[in-house]
Amino acid sequence: MEILRNIKATFSKSMIKDTVLEEVMIALSSGDLRDPCVVTVKKFYELNSNVKESDLLITMLACLYRVGAVGLKTSSVDTYIWSHVDQSSATRGEIKRAEHFKVHKMLHRSLDIIVDQHEIFDQEFID
Repeated sequence: MEILRNIKATFSKSMIKDTVLEEVMIALSSGDLRDPCVVTVKKFYELNSNVKESDLLITMLACLYRVGAVGLKTSSVDTYIWSHVDQSSATRGEIKRAEHFKVHKMLHRSLDIIVDQHEIFDQEFID
């Protein structure tokens, strides 16, 4: 979840800073091998590995989607989709193609999420 700390409520993959990703990778490198993020980090650090940082980011976002921490939007005309019980999870391809992600509102305070005014109120109340 630390990869989401201090990020905007609605974000794209490019908004995740490399320094934050590296800090999370270091923290995960000594984790439990049952965690898919840990497995990908360990593969990344192996000699002659073909795992890229972008692969790791996709894996992390897939895990965050699966637990309901983030929703994803695959195109500008679609609505955000969220993980639900008894529903198939988003594929790596869907996460790779996703244009935007949204942090679940329940996590905003605990992760110091940056929320724009238009995301708090309906537009009619702002004008």
